[in-house]
Amino acid sequence: MKVLIVGQAGSGKTTLTNYFGKWLTKNGYKVRLFNLDPGIKDLPYLPHFDIRNFFTVEKIMKEEGIGPNAALIRAMERLLENKEKIIERFDESADFHLIDTPGQLEIFAFHEVGKEIASLCDVGFFLIPTTSISSAPEFCIFYLLYLVTEIRLGLELLPVITKAKKRVDIDFENLRVEGFLTEISEKVCKIVKSILPSRRPIFIDSLREKGFDELLDILHEFKCTCGDLT
Repeated sequence: MKVLIVGQAGSGKTTLTNYFGKWLTKNGYKVRLFNLDPGIKDLPYLPHFDIRNFFTVEKIMKEEGIGPNAALIRAMERLLENKEKIIERFDESADFHLIDTPGQLEIFAFHEVGKEIASLCDVGFFLIPTTSISSAPEFCIFYLLYLVTEIRLGLELLPVITKAKKRVDIDFENLRVEGFLTEISEKVCKIVKSILPSRRPIFIDSLREKGFDELLDILHEFKCTCGDLT
């Protein structure tokens, strides 16, 4: 199973790839780790595929004499050009491929490369850090971003709340938003609330390996839903 891990910068993608990969390995699964972030400098895991072996954002800046933003966009173009090299590193004997994506979600997900990489995967995790969901309106904003990203990539994404030392309860019933956005905020939150029963997020703390059992259960359920009972 090929699992795409996406989310905004600082959401915990690399940390999850590292710790979940180790946890799966300890539990007897064969795991391959892929780093598709050409901008990261220090990687805490040893990847089976590392896009930095072909190019980095820093090298693109030097080679083409451009700034960091332009280099990030150029990096996505180069990532797409290297799609076949990524495919070559897939191992069908592996139980899981965890694919760590670039930190800049919007550049990856809303560029052509996002769809192309997503088309290689079976399912994905969309990470939302607890620091971003202290209230119902904030949770709704990030949940909508999750849904939009899922539609854009054309891949089923599972919402995952990261850095969750404890479960965060969002009070939708007593939602209060002050100011001129009150009405639209309430409508948006009602939409999210109606979707939540079937797409309820998983709470995890990668550093403590909390929630990994549930992540694995969800992946197994997804396999069964797709007809793969292996």
